[in-house]
Amino acid sequence: MTKKERLDCAIAKCFGKIPLTEEDVEATKECSALSLVNDHGLNENQARLVMLWCQHECQRMWGQGSFTAKSEEELEACHSSPYKLHKHLGFRSWKWK
Repeated sequence: MTKKERLDCAIAKCFGKIPLTEEDVEATKECSALSLVNDHGLNENQARLVMLWCQHECQRMWGQGSFTAKSEEELEACHSSPYKLHKHLGFRSWKWK
């Protein structure tokens, strides 16, 4: 199966709201909305739907821990919370003395 055919299958899965595999997600992440419009004949709304479904599937895989990491840094980035980069010292984190 060629790269274009694999991407076409991933696009069809996005329209059907079928769960994507990791290979489908990687193929979809490589293209932009402009390339979906120009190369695959989608309109802007369809390209946005494909991008949103790919984002949904990435978040699902991250939540389930089903991403296979290629390196140690990628493994730490996959399983660490995205919120730990943004620390806010609010009233709940302040300790009374």
